[in-house]
Amino acid sequence: MLTKREKIIKILLIVGTVLAALKMIFVDYGMDEEYQIMMAYRNLNGDILFGNMWEPHQSSAFLCAAIMGIYHAVTGTYTGVILFMRLVTTFIQIALCIWIYRVIKRFVKAEYAFYITLIYFNVVPKLIEIPEFGNMQLWFWTVMFLSFIEFEINDKYKGNIIWLILAGLGMSLEVLSYPSSILIFPVALLFIAMRFGEHRVRNILTFGLTCVFCAGIWLTVIFSKVSPGEFFENVKNIIAFDYSHSLNVLENNKLVELLAGIGKEAVLLFICGLLAGMAVLIKYFLIDKRKAEDDLYIGFFVCLILFSEVIQLLYWTVLRGGYDRPQIHLLAPVAVMICLWKRAGDDRKFFSFGLVSAVVNIVAVLAVTNLEFCYSIPHALIGTVSALVIITMILSKLPGKKSLFWSRLLLISFALLTIFGKGFTLRGGRGSDITGVRGIMKEGPAIGILGDYMCCYIYNSNYEDFRANVEPGDNVLIVTNMVFSPGTTPYMFVDADISHFSIVDPTSYDEKLLAYWEKFPEKQPNVIVVDCWYGELMEDPDNWIMNYIENDFGYRESSDGKYVRFYKRQ
Repeated sequence: MLTKREKIIKILLIVGTVLAALKMIFVDYGMDEEYQIMMAYRNLNGDILFGNMWEPHQSSAFLCAAIMGIYHAVTGTYTGVILFMRLVTTFIQIALCIWIYRVIKRFVKAEYAFYITLIYFNVVPKLIEIPEFGNMQLWFWTVMFLSFIEFEINDKYKGNIIWLILAGLGMSLEVLSYPSSILIFPVALLFIAMRFGEHRVRNILTFGLTCVFCAGIWLTVIFSKVSPGEFFENVKNIIAFDYSHSLNVLENNKLVELLAGIGKEAVLLFICGLLAGMAVLIKYFLIDKRKAEDDLYIGFFVCLILFSEVIQLLYWTVLRGGYDRPQIHLLAPVAVMICLWKRAGDDRKFFSFGLVSAVVNIVAVLAVTNLEFCYSIPHALIGTVSALVIITMILSKLPGKKSLFWSRLLLISFALLTIFGKGFTLRGGRGSDITGVRGIMKEGPAIGILGDYMCCYIYNSNYEDFRANVEPGDNVLIVTNMVFSPGTTPYMFVDADISHFSIVDPTSYDEKLLAYWEKFPEKQPNVIVVDCWYGELMEDPDNWIMNYIENDFGYRESSDGKYVRFYKRQ
């Protein structure tokens, strides 16, 4: 039975979670979110997946496209669509959390399951609140993870293979969301073979054939628009033309940077261990000398996690580096769980897939990204959740008040930290936290979203300028180089057709465009837009795209907005 104080804590956690969710809906609009939205827009606007779309993540566009398509069909416009997608995303997360809570409370007290569920809800990869490929990778992995637990619990009594079918669907959609997640497929097959011994062949075939069936449906849809030969040719083009991601670990010192990132996290974990050791020594040898060995052991590992939370909080508040670094608090429970694994009891087996697949998911993310190691950690959230459940099961074996004290201290503090991080910080590169929010976007797809004053002012200015200078249906090439002005969202301001092979940012503006336009001459632009701040050109006048505009594009006129210049051929 919860005391009055504990009820107050629970209410505060819920209120904080609601406020953090509202911040995610109404605050900030960043580059990766824009990328996902614009892929869906391209597809809805008639561009063909793996045809004239060469974005590296385009297979993940299906969920955004479905939600945006419904919104556009009902409203007849894309104005406000981002807030709508964020609201839908919040409800998807709530639905998953209800399922997570129902599963976890079979292993730990309902109170603890509630705290762990809040932790899951308040950790968001990339701090983006739409069906972005990072979120989708986590969602569908969660579906597979929970389905395996449900099957293992229920199969002994009901023989219900519906959970394996659902797990196969989750696996298939995860691969569409994040193609490198295919690495989890053999791990899942091995897990089924080892864990679900009875009817092993049936279980493997059920899961595997579900994945094959889903892949067949997807390929049928793709091949209805492009031939198999064209599909594989364009996949080669996607890999060759994209320089924002790389499969080569030796390219651009990727391996060195990866090892350096892992080393930083290891050093921080070591510091947490030192601080935890000092805290235990002070408490149990200088202040209270009667503690048993188990108290020392448990106290050390819980303190290690607590100090990881303190370090993460310092990064967010004192260093103000944004949400992404260093994510040490998500690694610490896994490190502790590894040390305490043998103490967990038989129920730990239900979470073994979550832990192993978390490692594989980090590898899958790192395999195709050039970002730092810390950016991959939230993508492995199920590993942290599994570790917290196992640690809580261990703490629950402690006698009486010790169990309550350590469990509540660990889980409540962890939940508070995740709520604070979600509600206070912004993603790195977009300002550090919500204290910098000063403006609002007044028109277009991002209407109603709050952000940095200049970002909002530029967005609002661009809306007016694009509406005045571009006609619906124009073929437009926006030249953007990771600068908020103009970004790629303005394509949606006027329902323009996109003339670039890929709107991933950063992308290329060089001879590759000529190869693309030669293959798809109908995609050649009649309007090119470049950064130009109050008449001062922000592009290097000697770079390829400016030489093309001046010498080969054949524009008949140019006009300046506040932050962009329009070159018009027709």
